This record gives sequence, structure tokens and C-alpha cells, in this order.
Amino acid sequence: MTGVACVAAVLGGGYVVLRLVGVVEPNACISEQRMSIPDLSGTKVEVVYTNCDTLAKDESISIYLSRAKRESWFAKWWDHRVLVFRYDPGRSDSPLPSITRASDSSILISIPEVSSVAHQSRNWENISIAYNLGKVDYPATPR
Repeated sequence: MTGVACVAAVLGGGYVVLRLVGVVEPNACISEQRMSIPDLSGTKVEVVYTNCDTLAKDESISIYLSRAKRESWFAKWWDHRVLVFRYDPGRSDSPLPSITRASDSSILISIPEVSSVAHQSRNWENISIAYNLGKVDYPATPR
């Protein structure tokens, strides 16, 4: 066996053992919608809290945008939401973000405090997204 195959076998075997004893669960993440704005000037906003308990506890808040009004029956059937922001709230009782339509072409997402930011888009379709983040405990390092 090559070195890579040995490492893969050891990691795979360890995963199987952890699954058998119940340490790792394949569906260990729970998501719940915490806030929905069905029509923010033509934009649907969803805020989803996700809590994963695998080897380590992982919490995140995700903000998704989609069109509030669908033109065709196919577009209504195919609900295509786009992740624009994901962050670690730092604690489960953190306040939810404030999301406002600053103008016809911009959305403002405000949060007083976050632990870290995992994903941050600056635009969606023809709308720019601005952020007002208060305290960020672990800011991203520049690449």
C-alpha cells in the first residue's frame, strides 16, 4: 500500500469506529429558520440558524436572498435562494441581524457583534449588499 492509501484506510477506519460508538452522527446538524422577510421591496430574506454537534460544536447564522415574486410557474416551483452571508454568532442568544433596504439598489445587514465571518457577498443580482458589523471577535486574515 502507498502512503496515501494507508492514511485513507486509517482515517476511514477511525470514522467507522466513531460512528459505531455514536460519537459521530451523519445528521448531527439541526437548522431552523429564525427570521423571514417575505417581501423586502421585491426580495425575500431568510435567516437560518444551524447547530452542528459532531466532534466539535459548530453554530452559524446564514442569510439567504431570493426573488419575492416569481414570474412563471417553473420559477415558483424552483425556489432558488442564494447564500449571501454566513457568520458564527459566538453564542446562542446573540441578537439576529437587522436587514433593511437602504435604497432600490442596496440592502444593509447590521449586526452588533459576531464571532467570525465565514461568507460575505457584496452583491446579489443587481443589488449591492452593505454590512454594518459591530464587534468581530475573530476577523478574517487578508490573503
